Amino acid sequence: MSISGATTKDTIFMENIDAKLTLENLSVDVSGTVNAAALDVKGGSLTLTLVGTNTLKSGSGRAGLQLREGANLTITAASDGAGLTATGGGGPNISAAGIGGGAYSIAGAVTITGGSVTAEGRNSNSQDIGNGYDNSPAASVVIDGGSVWATSGRAAYGNGILPRNSNGAAIYANTLTVGSPAMADNVSVTVGIIDGIPCSAVANATGGVYGINDVVTTSAGKVCFWLPTTGDGGTSLGGVGLVAGGKDHELSYARPGARTETLVIPAISEVKPDGSAENVGGDVIIRFNVSMDTDVIGTVEFQPCSGAPIPLAPAADRWNGTGTIYTVSYSGLDYATAYTIRIKGFESAVFNSELDSGNTSFATVQESHTASPDLASKAFDTVTAGYARPPAAQRFTITNTGTAALTGVRARLSGGRCGLHRHDAFIEQHNRLRRDRHHQRAARRRPCSPLHPLHRNAAHNRRQRLCARDPPYLCRQGQRLRRRGQRRRRRCRGRRWGQRQQRGQRQRGQRRYQGRHWRR
Repeated sequence: MSISGATTKDTIFMENIDAKLTLENLSVDVSGTVNAAALDVKGGSLTLTLVGTNTLKSGSGRAGLQLREGANLTITAASDGAGLTATGGGGPNISAAGIGGGAYSIAGAVTITGGSVTAEGRNSNSQDIGNGYDNSPAASVVIDGGSVWATSGRAAYGNGILPRNSNGAAIYANTLTVGSPAMADNVSVTVGIIDGIPCSAVANATGGVYGINDVVTTSAGKVCFWLPTTGDGGTSLGGVGLVAGGKDHELSYARPGARTETLVIPAISEVKPDGSAENVGGDVIIRFNVSMDTDVIGTVEFQPCSGAPIPLAPAADRWNGTGTIYTVSYSGLDYATAYTIRIKGFESAVFNSELDSGNTSFATVQESHTASPDLASKAFDTVTAGYARPPAAQRFTITNTGTAALTGVRARLSGGRCGLHRHDAFIEQHNRLRRDRHHQRAARRRPCSPLHPLHRNAAHNRRQRLCARDPPYLCRQGQRLRRRGQRRRRRCRGRRWGQRQQRGQRQRGQRRYQGRHWRR
């Protein structure tokens, strides 16, 4: 039997019969009528098949799809995008389930195997799927498949009892967003894998097969699967993979209870090194956005700008605990060279699909020659009194921490007092005073004049040579003495010149000085 259409006053009532009913794009909204149930099942068994989009809204005190105590209901789907939304009717101090019991009523047994089902109870005392109030004995709610939304988060929580699957295991709501960014609404889920077991249109909880018949994304690209906990008390990883929109989406995560996760397309999210000044040796770190199959080791190689690729040795023990980070070592690259990292052959843990090749470029650092002294500074021995010299030799060592051999090492000394030691400074000052006194005595004995090759007086020549090394006119005293001697020579030359001029001697420009006298 199939029912379709829309109504705001008609209802469906079934009593003590075993029936199969198909709802095809049906809308029954009697929320304005008190005690009116859109679909009421009293006793018997009903197998409800969904086609298209269906809506059931009941009046105050009645469940959206009311299932009285002792009745049995099985919901499945027969077409893509098939779904049901059941909303209970409420009011002041009145509660009712979305699917199950009316006000303060115990529900019959509910089994859901497929489709997209949304149930909304009224008031905080009712359950979304189950009894009309929480304190009643727990209703029998079995979910083996489908995307089942209990909008307030309550499904058969009476007396703390959780819904279960046909295998008897407690199950929890796993709200999964398909894609990042999320898929659009009403996108069909065509393939699924949960904990390594493929999903099917026909649920089989005993074999761990979850039913995804006619499951579509709703509420911003989300689905809600009711799954048992993973092993070891929910601490181990379980994988969930769905194909929607023609693309694989998956994630491995622990399930200790209800979870909210995002399934993504497997990809390489980060590769190191990726800079412009990387070391010539180190580790390649590859980060994936999902867990990978650690038994499958892909290939990683460096491709320089020219030349053959450089493969890196695989290492099975270089995975992290969740299988999302893989590390492989490298060494011996050329300095100041650009490389491209090529990654191939890695497979995801859920679908075992090979990831697209990822390429990341980087460049190695310039060759460096750096050293680090083993001491930050070296304090040399000092002398606090007297004129003793410091020790003749001071030693310190240099440790090479660079990437190449050291050449042309220079050490710079700094700190302390710069200049001569006190003893050396004293000797230098003493020698300077001796030279000054010698210049003064030589200037007083005879003014300095240029050396002449005809000088025959050896003592005079020695004095001339000494004065020629450091002329006295460099100081004020020497300049005065020099001017005084010049005046004396002019007077002497004048007298002698006058006498010889009277005798008819040669001009002064033709005369020359020899020894102590002017001669022809």
